[in-house]
Amino acid sequence: MLSLGLFVSASAQLSGTYTLNTGAATGGTNYQSWADFRSDIVTNGVSAAVTLDVITDATSSQINLPAITGASSTNTITIKGNNKVLQAE
Repeated sequence: MLSLGLFVSASAQLSGTYTLNTGAATGGTNYQSWADFRSDIVTNGVSAAVTLDVITDATSSQINLPAITGASSTNTITIKGNNKVLQAE
């Protein structure tokens, strides 16, 4: 008898509070860069409200966020600048 297993690595949809802190590695609930945050939220979508607290952002960054799977009037995405200058275009 031959038994084959298929293992697929999948990340869960985002929900809850996360931080953007360039002084700490990406992992758990922290993102080291805007690119890391964008990649995760675009790839996985959201299953509940998401808040991103910008703790530090030592570089000038620009990202484009397309429509996010799961986002709605209930499953909102909030980015808190914490006195940082954030601009949306």
